[in-house]
Amino acid sequence: MLQSGKPLKQLPQYIIEKVIGEGGFGITYKARHQDLNFPVVIKTPNSRLYRDANYPIFVEGFRKEGRTLAKISQNHHPNIVRIIDFFEEDNLPCLVMDFVKGENLYHLVQGNGILSELTAIDYIRQIADALSICDQNGIIHRW
Repeated sequence: MLQSGKPLKQLPQYIIEKVIGEGGFGITYKARHQDLNFPVVIKTPNSRLYRDANYPIFVEGFRKEGRTLAKISQNHHPNIVRIIDFFEEDNLPCLVMDFVKGENLYHLVQGNGILSELTAIDYIRQIADALSICDQNGIIHRW
C-alpha cells in the first residue's frame, strides 16, 4: 500500500494524498504531481493479493489492462480516462491516470435520490459506449 503524504521513490514528483477507492482487485489513490501542480489518480493491485498464489497472473492482467487502456485513451474517448504513465513502486505496479473531478454515480444517487429517466438514459449510454470500446479491446470487468 502506498503511503499518504510522501513522495514516491520511483517518481518523486508524485505525492499520494489519499485512498479514493478500494476493491477486491485494486486500490485507487488521489495523488498530486508536485512540479506541475495537478491531481492524478494512481491505481495499484490490492496488496492483499500479494499473498495469493495467482498474484503474478493478477499483475500481468493489470499490466495488460494498463497497456490496452493507454492505447484506447490515445484516441481521447470522452468516457474513458487517459493513462499517463506506468511504473513500479516497491515491486507494486502503478498506473497513473488523469484525475476526473466529480462525484461517482453511486454517491450521486445516494445523495440526490432517483435520477430522472432522461438523466439515467444519458448515463447508461455513456457507460455502455465506454464498455463497448473496452469489450472490443479485450478488457473484461467482472463484478
